[in-house]
Amino acid sequence: MKKRTPRRASSHYGPWHVMLANPDKPMPPSRYRHQLTRMHLALANITNGQNPTDEDWRLIADAINLVETLVLQGIAQDESGLLHDAITAVAEAFDRADQDSARMRLTGPGITACRAVLADWGACLEQLPERTVIEAHIATDRRIAEKLRRYSLGNRAAVVTRFETET
Repeated sequence: MKKRTPRRASSHYGPWHVMLANPDKPMPPSRYRHQLTRMHLALANITNGQNPTDEDWRLIADAINLVETLVLQGIAQDESGLLHDAITAVAEAFDRADQDSARMRLTGPGITACRAVLADWGACLEQLPERTVIEAHIATDRRIAEKLRRYSLGNRAAVVTRFETET
């Protein structure tokens, strides 16, 4: 049997994007409006829709992971503590769906926490330099790929974040 080589984390952004990004000015709204709109529509579909898709959950998880990366890097702060609540809410929704074979659904506080994280991500896109945002995307992709790699190596223990270990 042929030995598999590990796949590299694929990212939407690469080194050229970092070099060409403006280090001082925020990203133009035309470059992030579509992403932010899709994230808000995904949350609306999760909260009100009949059948939220995997893509909806991925978009919400992306927003949460990007804000978490900025907090871990010290670029942003989670003063309200709602980032941890959003992470917990999505994890609990996954656990409930896994146990009951039901659709994933957020609780009321989870919806509030996810809305707050989306608002924080929008504020970060408006205020942070373009280069910082692109570097956060790349760092998030690497962080998630490392978690998945550790999980796939036979270590089936729960893949936790720094926030989950502090509580």
